Amino acid sequence: MSIRSIFSAGRFVLGACALLAIWVVATAQEKKKDPPPTKDKDKPAKAAAGPDFDDAAVADGLAWLARQQQKDGSWKFDGSSKETVAATGLALLPFLAAGEGPTKAKKYREVVKKGTDWLATSVRRDGRLSDFMYAQAIGTIALCDAYQMAKTDKLKQSATAAVGFIVNAQAKNGSWGYSPRADGDTSIVGWQIQALKSAEMAGIKFEKDKVYKPANKFLESVSDNGGSTYGYREKGNSPTLTPVGLLSRYQTGDITVRDDAFSKGVDFVKKSPPRKGTFDVYYLYYATRVLYSYGGPDWEKFWNPKVRDLLIEMQDKKGDDTEKGSWAKDQAFIGIQCGRLGTTSLCLLTLQVEQRYPALKKDVAKKEPKK
Repeated sequence: MSIRSIFSAGRFVLGACALLAIWVVATAQEKKKDPPPTKDKDKPAKAAAGPDFDDAAVADGLAWLARQQQKDGSWKFDGSSKETVAATGLALLPFLAAGEGPTKAKKYREVVKKGTDWLATSVRRDGRLSDFMYAQAIGTIALCDAYQMAKTDKLKQSATAAVGFIVNAQAKNGSWGYSPRADGDTSIVGWQIQALKSAEMAGIKFEKDKVYKPANKFLESVSDNGGSTYGYREKGNSPTLTPVGLLSRYQTGDITVRDDAFSKGVDFVKKSPPRKGTFDVYYLYYATRVLYSYGGPDWEKFWNPKVRDLLIEMQDKKGDDTEKGSWAKDQAFIGIQCGRLGTTSLCLLTLQVEQRYPALKKDVAKKEPKK
């Protein structure tokens, strides 16, 4: 079965792996007064990974990812997807989140440099990284994040071109599809918005109003219940796609965490908390970013302890270098498409949310809620 046929199956698309974004709790900045209790002395009370790798889960995960890198600097999925751009971008993001840049790093500078060099040289003259827009977005996120850390001319040129391609690939209805300028869906839109927000944070300019306004118009067209839930290409209340819609509108500044739509959306997401027996890392990634953005007890007391403890428990901690530090492929499309590599990358990004996103959270929260 082809990649596109798999992603087209069903009511919604969970994405050809990708990215982007969620990073482990930095203990130095932890503001919890009452860390969740634990009965297992080997289970940390809070995830505390940072550039110094003081968290074993993230350190082991990065080591595993480093072992999977190809000689040319790229990575490859071990699922059905053959999208090398998406695999490379997704694998790079946890390193960048941990402070490992292509010019300055604690441990993995050469790994990151080889990976970002491969991505940068893969950008064509028109900014295209891939004919598949999921991969275009994921590769662009990695280039923008790398440029934010290492202000080199090569990264700036490549990232700017890749961002420009995303802008030009937007469909007339405000969405993005599998291919440039084709009508798309909420899932594909979510990855493009992440890439554009990474570009903003890196100082890469584009016409935000020209892009964000039609994108939000599309998202409104697939939202329901006052903008608190989202569907695939029509109004709906998909548990998987609701976090995508909420995060996308939040990142563009169309809604804030103080709007009723966001708070009601959080209540909806909380109905499907992280738990054993259900492992969909795409959902956990987006839902964790939404709950982190919302903050307060819903994040600190309810969601964060659950997702952190679940992922740390599920990580392979024993055995040889083949699996140690990684996560077995999940039970949904990420596992099918991207295998252990994609699952591990998104698990790490989910654990790293508090490490990477404080600046992004502060930037988006500047706007006042709608009246």
